[in-house]
Amino acid sequence: MKEYLIAVVLISAMVSLASHFLSGTDAARYGRLALSVVLLFAVLSPLTALLDALPKLPDFPAPPTQEGDAPLYEVRAEEAFCEGIRAAVCEKFSLDASALSVRTEGFDVTAMRAERIRILLKGNGIFADSFAIAAFVEAEGLGECEVEMEFGDA
Repeated sequence: MKEYLIAVVLISAMVSLASHFLSGTDAARYGRLALSVVLLFAVLSPLTALLDALPKLPDFPAPPTQEGDAPLYEVRAEEAFCEGIRAAVCEKFSLDASALSVRTEGFDVTAMRAERIRILLKGNGIFADSFAIAAFVEAEGLGECEVEMEFGDA
């Protein structure tokens, strides 16, 4: 930075001296214009280094390329939908969150509904009333619900 300031001051001094000597001639106007361009170049030249030092913009995810790929917001909406069902079932039937998992098939983000909701009960959750859980989810209008049970350490 110190070297840059010294260079700008020296170039400014040379421009002012040259401008002073050119003031009485016919070429004074063109000489001042050329010297102004030199001074402007000297002042703006470090901007390229500054622009190179700036961090690059992040790479945004590419749009889906295949029909089966869902945009990120749809994936997040489906995850939130499953988590909401899980929380509601856990609260209604006094279950631990680790006692069940929820998956969906044919999720529609605009209607916030799924064609099929699969709830897997595990651990102490297998003692819950699976028919009541399925009826509760279907009564909410979220989609057709199937409740399965997992026995053992899988």
